[in-house]
Amino acid sequence: MRHLVLVLADGLRPDAITPSVMPSLDALGGVFTLALHARTVRPSATVAALASLATGVGPDAHRLIEPGLGFLPGLRNIRPVAQVLAAAGIPTDIVAGDLGAATLPVAWALSATAGVRRLTAKGSRARDTTAAAARLLEQREERLLFLYLPDCDRAGHAHGWMSPAYLEAAAEVDAAIGLLSPWTDAAVFIVTADHGGGGVYGNEHDLPQPINDHHGAVVVRSARTRQLRRAFPEGSIRPHTHGRAGARVMRWVTHCGGARVTIGIGVAVVALGDVRLGTAVLLANGGAHLIVQLLKRAVARARPADVSGRLLALVPLPDAHSFPSGHAAAATAVAATLALAHPMLAPAVLPLAGLVAYSRVALRVHHVSDVLAGVALGLGGAVAAWRLVR
Repeated sequence: MRHLVLVLADGLRPDAITPSVMPSLDALGGVFTLALHARTVRPSATVAALASLATGVGPDAHRLIEPGLGFLPGLRNIRPVAQVLAAAGIPTDIVAGDLGAATLPVAWALSATAGVRRLTAKGSRARDTTAAAARLLEQREERLLFLYLPDCDRAGHAHGWMSPAYLEAAAEVDAAIGLLSPWTDAAVFIVTADHGGGGVYGNEHDLPQPINDHHGAVVVRSARTRQLRRAFPEGSIRPHTHGRAGARVMRWVTHCGGARVTIGIGVAVVALGDVRLGTAVLLANGGAHLIVQLLKRAVARARPADVSGRLLALVPLPDAHSFPSGHAAAATAVAATLALAHPMLAPAVLPLAGLVAYSRVALRVHHVSDVLAGVALGLGGAVAAWRLVR
């Protein structure tokens, strides 16, 4: 065991850890250890909770409950965990999201005083921050790595806990956690939070209330990691997959609606000399994709699941949102643009696009209405793009 990785998702409520919103973390909790009623300190504020996590004592002892350096004179009576580890030759590194020009110097001073070797503040979203942490994990060195992801807390304060924007932030954190799966054989992972939120007021967490005080925690021990990784692909941990007749064919078909194939067709047409048609294909695909992504975040519809909330998908999910289908939109946009330019291709390309759309339902990734909406967006993108370049 070379690493202990402590991931803190600021402001993550336990009721956000569901198969539809956070499939990676939900799957890890199902295989390893999941606690949905962990309780934070009082006051339930990030500064107080992080100080307790760093020192092992409560706010009444460390007295750090507000941002600033006023607690430093009392630090001589407290031994932060990083100092204890440093004395034993084990460094502590912190990777956090962008902290801002005003916060970064204070965070650096607190970290250095506590015995932290390195503080890296990088990334405006969880996946970018986690990518920086992953680069440290590639180094063969025993360490404590603390990964701080502020996405949920920022969305909660700005839009309210459990709002669509908050759930989108939770899905982003979950995608970031999925990126860490290649290292679960060489590390112990603890994924936790510092507080909940929205218990009294929708965008605050300070007042005493169970929803504010409770948070989730998952402990991943490497002894069972190989079993998990045989079931779930790297970077896309997902629960409840099982086989079905024709699934292998449908998996092959569904990839025809992916970015590599659909963008590759447009580039290939340009390379073959038909710049106008290739441009139309790329515009149709790109326009449909843009609208799909906007609608996914606005609607935030859950993926198909059974009555217990377990996902039914037979292939890895690109994100937590179901409506509309991006694969159906892309395949239809490309096929319809080719058919408009060369009607003799329609009998070949349109049925293939239809098969791609059908595969998204057959593989239990989308609801039927998701696919129909994707097809409509693809058709609209094709007509608009062809008229634009014709």
